[in-house]
Amino acid sequence: MNPFKCKGKVSLDRHCGYCLIEVAADKVKLCGRCNRRAYCGIDCMEKDYEQGEGQGHMNWCELDVCEEDLDWSVVPVEGKGLGIIAKRLIPAKTRIMVDGAVKNGNKNRGIHELMPIGGSFRQKLYINGLTCECANTRFLYPRISRVNHSCDRNAGHHHDHKHQVSVLFSEREIQAGEEICIAYEYFADFINFKSSNTCRSQLDSRWKIKCPFNCRCRDTEIENIAKECHRMDNVIITLELPSRVELPVDSLEVYMLTKEESIGAGILSVQRTLHDLYEHTIRGGGSWEQAEGYLRRSLDLIIPIFHPESDEVLRLRELLVGGCTPLQWILLFNYLNLIM
Repeated sequence: MNPFKCKGKVSLDRHCGYCLIEVAADKVKLCGRCNRRAYCGIDCMEKDYEQGEGQGHMNWCELDVCEEDLDWSVVPVEGKGLGIIAKRLIPAKTRIMVDGAVKNGNKNRGIHELMPIGGSFRQKLYINGLTCECANTRFLYPRISRVNHSCDRNAGHHHDHKHQVSVLFSEREIQAGEEICIAYEYFADFINFKSSNTCRSQLDSRWKIKCPFNCRCRDTEIENIAKECHRMDNVIITLELPSRVELPVDSLEVYMLTKEESIGAGILSVQRTLHDLYEHTIRGGGSWEQAEGYLRRSLDLIIPIFHPESDEVLRLRELLVGGCTPLQWILLFNYLNLIM
């Protein structure tokens, strides 16, 4: 099927998936395959289809990804300017957006709407950019950069290095009419733990966000749990490779996974813990069946939100194929940890 052929009739105004301008219903062009992604014309459709500055729709067309105007919309949010609101119930572990980064100098992809209005690309990147841990840099996205902050986030994001996009996904079920939010600084992130005071200070200095007195980040019990999980995580990943460790894996699993769920640590944090528990099992001379269980649970977590051909998913599948020595498994997983 020709992906550039308009398919079906459109009953509502849409926003172009590439340049983001609003398009009247009778002028909307839809992807001829998924019949969901909308464009203002063939030029934007072609730019967005190939992997590059747009979504690279050729990689995501047949996957479940929410679309603007159908599943979410950009609307004014009281006290915040613009934000992203769910138009329907969005289940947990759903890809909400797949967004390509904007290159410096491209003024045709909606970045003029990002704060500060009239500011330079560098200023907009400082305020709105999202950090890619694997590349140790920040990227500016025309739509995901619209997502506001909440210490009680309902969404997360990860950078897909292979496909050069960022994926926004739901951490939990999001109700119709609910604002979709991520955490710019997250006090309950046990992997890159920061105190709540540090997070609040950074939120204030960079984004002028002041957390209210009843904000979730002021819950000392949650912060203490996150701090303890961070300590235990460091214990696991710094164990000496040749040694047979005696830390009880079952106790670690019950404590860390249960506590992470209670504090809303997030899908990627839980997946990281499953990875660490897998590695701990292999290093400690545990059974392959137990280690395999951690791998499968880890894969089940990210399959709905990662691309099936992403580096992370492929590495997990490689590990599950078997045929590796424990040392090879650990080396492979250490590589996976570096690219995530």
